Amino acid sequence: MDNYDWPGWTDWVLLKELDRASIPDQPGVYMIAAHRRIHRAHGTDKQGILDIGESDNLKKRIAAFRACSLGHRNRGHMAGWRFYNFNFDSIFPHEKIMDMLENMSAKKGSLCP
Repeated sequence: MDNYDWPGWTDWVLLKELDRASIPDQPGVYMIAAHRRIHRAHGTDKQGILDIGESDNLKKRIAAFRACSLGHRNRGHMAGWRFYNFNFDSIFPHEKIMDMLENMSAKKGSLCP
């Protein structure tokens, strides 16, 4: 997967290999993507973005996606719930799902209140 030089963003990391301790428990923005191109109505999505979100606590939000997408919880993250309940893992294997984070806590004008 291509990495971009986006100031403040991490490189893409496999979600299963993302160390929970390294995720800030602060406000931020995240993207969760498949490890492949996805054909959309208006063209090809090279990154295969499955979810983009923001949170007051990135650590809790990513943990909620993981738990819901694996079927361990049935509430807390709608995209994770859909991933599990609509069997998206048959198309996008869970072990290939990637994550990219931006910590917003030190920035003025954060998207998070």
